Amino acid sequence: MERARSGRRLVLYSHDTMGLGHQRRSLLIARVLARAAPGTAILMIGGAVVPGTLGALPPGVDVLILPGLRKDLDGG
Repeated sequence: MERARSGRRLVLYSHDTMGLGHQRRSLLIARVLARAAPGTAILMIGGAVVPGTLGALPPGVDVLILPGLRKDLDGG
């Protein structure tokens, strides 16, 4: 991620099991903050993104997708 000119950095996290509504809400928050505080680097972190659901990201907003975890049959 490119360093913000203002030095401000913000992270928005949405757990992957919370659904796409949480990702959409995080994106809406990121868009509002990007307009309100130009130059702020905003990183959205989540566990999954369905292609095409986020649309175009505003300048200064990046997305980091973390690998999902799963349990085996024994619960490990």
